[in-house]
Amino acid sequence: MRSSLSFGAAFGGLVKAKRLARGMSREALAAAALGAGASEHRIADIEDGLIGAPAPRVVEALASALGFNAAEQSGLGPTPPPAPVLEQALQRLASTEGAARRAAARLKAQDYHASRLRLAALGRTRAALRPTTQAAQAALDRAGFLEADGLLAEAEARARRGPARIEFRKERAEIALLGCDAERAERHFAAAAGYLDPFAPDAAAELRNAAAGALHRHGRFFGLEGQQAAARLFRRNLDYWRRDRRPEKWAMTQNNLANVLHDLALKQEGDAVAALLERAITAYRAALKVYDRTAHPGRWGAAHSNLATALANLARRRRGGEAATLFSAAADAYRDALSVCSRRAKPASWAEAQAELGLALGAAALSAPRAEGVRLLRDAAIASQAALSIYDRETTPEHWAAARNNLGNALRARAMAGGDGALLARAVEAYRDALSALGGEGAAEDPRRAAIRANLALALTELAASADRESAARLAAEATAAARAALSARPLEAGLEPWAAALGALAGARQAEAAALSGEAAAEAAAEAAALCRRALTMTPVALGPLRWAGFQIALGQALETEAKARPERAASLKREARAAYSAALAQLDRRLAPALVAVAAAGRRRAA
Repeated sequence: MRSSLSFGAAFGGLVKAKRLARGMSREALAAAALGAGASEHRIADIEDGLIGAPAPRVVEALASALGFNAAEQSGLGPTPPPAPVLEQALQRLASTEGAARRAAARLKAQDYHASRLRLAALGRTRAALRPTTQAAQAALDRAGFLEADGLLAEAEARARRGPARIEFRKERAEIALLGCDAERAERHFAAAAGYLDPFAPDAAAELRNAAAGALHRHGRFFGLEGQQAAARLFRRNLDYWRRDRRPEKWAMTQNNLANVLHDLALKQEGDAVAALLERAITAYRAALKVYDRTAHPGRWGAAHSNLATALANLARRRRGGEAATLFSAAADAYRDALSVCSRRAKPASWAEAQAELGLALGAAALSAPRAEGVRLLRDAAIASQAALSIYDRETTPEHWAAARNNLGNALRARAMAGGDGALLARAVEAYRDALSALGGEGAAEDPRRAAIRANLALALTELAASADRESAARLAAEATAAARAALSARPLEAGLEPWAAALGALAGARQAEAAALSGEAAAEAAAEAAALCRRALTMTPVALGPLRWAGFQIALGQALETEAKARPERAASLKREARAAYSAALAQLDRRLAPALVAVAAAGRRRAA
């Protein structure tokens, strides 16, 4: 929170600026806000910052007299909300930590101060209802959200004019949101819009749009109900803002609906995720049928960026050729967004789009023919380096580390596609840089560090394959240490796919150690690699990941072959197992989609025969 001194100075400066903008004297402001006979010297003291923490009623009176908007007021709250006001919100945030928890709590604090300001203004402009609005303020201060709602319902019923009823009903909705009751808030917002529908339908639609935005913001932190309510209100507006009648309003609503559906998808599981993403993509494309690159460059670019993100998220839930097509479409959409986003004018947005473009290109390369894949990987590296030209290791370490990790992935993939071996060394350097930038705090459980360590282990393992025996042993040992650290930070509860990937990285590192060692040490390393592959196979259903499953089978065959060399007394049985693993891999692989894996598995089966 701000100190009293900093608040007093900020508030005083804002009071002075607003007073001068209105052409008011200090004497006139004192009379208007604090009552007849109030001294202008009191206003002077406030403007000069001499009163560190003006009383809340004085703040509210001046804000009302000078017409502070909610954004201005919310940034000036002199004290945090009373503890009960945030209790329900903080209970909803039990599983949220760090910056997200602070942001959510700050949102509720801003909502609280804004609501008190609006209640004060309602009481000031409607003197007969002032006792009721003051009682509602008191109820709000002790988190009596339902009590405040009842009091404002009474004020709404007593209000003789339609505009007053609308304001009271809207405030009931805001208080319901403050109490984390999205369903009640939706009903109140809908009722307020209903007052307007018969005689001002455009204003009713605008009210629903603003209400949906508030519910969407609430839902990002406090559960699905707010986002589901926002989607319903946006759909209602689509029935009103028809494309043939108000195309720009219709497109804006489609885009807003798509944003909500996208956010909803990321909070769901199973088939619902893909279904919501597909609906979001449809809505973004509908908006883009109206937005024009020349007439609406900002909206056109933002919609393409959002569309690209939705396409990439859907691609991550698809396999094979369908995934490749979606990633390619995402890359095209990111390029469209970048075509209207200037590096100089919007460096942060430009860098983010470049980083996401690099990810999409790298993913698309996995299923592309070799020559096309190499080109895509080269473009992915260029995009990641473009992002790194904006991100700074000291000021934006998380973004910088993510971009370095993505660059490492592109370099490593190019090396595995037959590129220069120096690319692997550059990939290792990029991964090490990324880990260094993130520092050591929280390293034990941070999934970001775990992913980078797994990537580092893979690159070191691949580098060891072409090194001399002594260097290979050193590189493989480092890879094993990185992979074990990644696996320890990725418990099974975090998800099968990342856990299986970490297992695979450790299996590869141990296999590399086995190849660089001899005797019993080599046998033990190979045996552990085989055991890790078997565990990974149990976590990788064939139907969901045939390429990865086949890759684990190939790795299992290679580990068994290495163990057979170190344990000649068991060589025959170990080779039979290896041959079975290679055969299982070949049964799942399509030569057209994965020719390199087919060649490796076929060669392994011949060796093990």
